Amino acid sequence: MYKLIISNPLVSIVIPLFNGEKYIRFTLESILKQSYTFWECLIVDDGSTDHSVSIAEEYVRKDGRFKIIIRNRLPKGGGSCRNLGVSNAKGKYLIFLDADDFLEPFCLKQRVREMESNPDLGFGLFKMLSYYGSKENAIDDCLRVFPGYSANYISRFIKADSPWVISCPIWRTDVINDKPFDINLARLQDTDFHLNILLNYPDILFGIFDSLPADVYYRKEQESRNRYKDHKFLDRIIESRIYFIKKYINLCLATESKAQFLPYLKANLIDLVARHTLAHNTSHDEKLQQLISSSYQDGVLNGTEYYLLKISYFTWKNTFTSKLPLLKGVFRTLLYKRVKLNA
Repeated sequence: MYKLIISNPLVSIVIPLFNGEKYIRFTLESILKQSYTFWECLIVDDGSTDHSVSIAEEYVRKDGRFKIIIRNRLPKGGGSCRNLGVSNAKGKYLIFLDADDFLEPFCLKQRVREMESNPDLGFGLFKMLSYYGSKENAIDDCLRVFPGYSANYISRFIKADSPWVISCPIWRTDVINDKPFDINLARLQDTDFHLNILLNYPDILFGIFDSLPADVYYRKEQESRNRYKDHKFLDRIIESRIYFIKKYINLCLATESKAQFLPYLKANLIDLVARHTLAHNTSHDEKLQQLISSSYQDGVLNGTEYYLLKISYFTWKNTFTSKLPLLKGVFRTLLYKRVKLNA
């Protein structure tokens, strides 16, 4: 039986906003239509240059539960904005949304009901659907905690196989007040945030409510696919993955109980080298080479893996051998076999 919501706890909704004029109205409208009315929505602008803020201001004038916060610190990015939102949140519970997500009208009611019924939980996970074009085409690919998926959530976050995304959880705000997003990451911020909590705060309990209806949607667009053809976008991904892998290798080397996760970081590193070289992105070559060398010196990579990565680099970067697709294919196959061995 469901427990009645008697206390009507406040829910804080934090939305980083940067040039989101295309969909932010749909997002805010979905919040306005919530059947559970005890909420505040903190829209944190990251320096938008389009009409995003003007649209948000319409909703502030319409309903005092909407608030706009202008990021007043560096660096810019979703992590800084979410940290700023958390520091201003007044709710007992907190949900992170992106500016192109939208909620079912029952979302907050469903989530608050389950959290109030399970007071020992630090956070609860709920189903989120994604789709291209029409909502009727939505697929269940954002909360991957079902049979057939590994329940080793830490290893999956380390390998960038995220079991859930940022809008799936509802948090008890006091659980995350002192656990900020890493502002040094341009990408992988939510992966790092969830991994940090699972890895460093194992006593925090969470519930998986995957039998309940999906209550949030993520709209995918064709341009999101095309981003992977943009070298600046790829550059940010590669830089973030280098930082992420190095950060957690150092943590696992420093903490004996966490050393068991080093093989998954190794798999992530080998995968990164394969994808990095395939993208022909050269701006972070030196950093990646340093990470390969330090990983070998620290015993994360064995000799075979180290020399395979070094030779693969030579193959892709050398003017002559880079034009030999068969040779590139051989090394690509060898690299991905190593990924599977360590995954």
